[in-house]
Amino acid sequence: MQKGDWRSWLARHREQSSMRAEVVPISQVGDWQVLVDESGQAVSVGRADGKYHEAVVVRVSNARREVPDYSTLLFREATKPGEEGVMVLVGDGQGNFLIQAKAEPGNDTEGKVLLAATLQVSRANLGQAHGGGIPPRAELFGQVDPAGWCLIRADGARFLSKRNLFAVAIVDRGGFETSESERWFTDAELCEALQDGEVGELLAHAWLAALKMPRV
Repeated sequence: MQKGDWRSWLARHREQSSMRAEVVPISQVGDWQVLVDESGQAVSVGRADGKYHEAVVVRVSNARREVPDYSTLLFREATKPGEEGVMVLVGDGQGNFLIQAKAEPGNDTEGKVLLAATLQVSRANLGQAHGGGIPPRAELFGQVDPAGWCLIRADGARFLSKRNLFAVAIVDRGGFETSESERWFTDAELCEALQDGEVGELLAHAWLAALKMPRV
């Protein structure tokens, strides 16, 4: 295992992160808008080109819970079956996993950085739909045997029919070069990070699944 405390490593990446995020009125951004149907009725918040995702209102009825009938706001991905988000957790077969320090705009930490799976990306980003660069570790997607993937369904209280593909990839650490934003974590270190609140939700799902998933 590499030298240095994982907390110091994470703190350094937070200090180096330049990501900033602020909530702004929809009228200030041209890409996102209130979408209307043919009758002129507002139906969702999203992009006119239909890319990425949108916020829709869902009416719920006959639910056997605290409130049986209500309406709620859910996020719907602009994807079809076979275009799910992708997560790959790289391990060495000895209980250690390669974790990345990743900034996301919704994180409430310094620099917006939390611990994430080795590859944690939307299919849009994987295909460079945003016009940006290729995500780090994108090659892992093509290296996983199709039989090694499983589906993890997102929280249905927040997302509408959202699914992520997940796999564990076992590598030989001796010939696997890591970047500055990656670090091998022991099981004990991941437990510490989880208790400290430094583990992103998707990584927590991936780590739990990795305990029982077949290695590919």
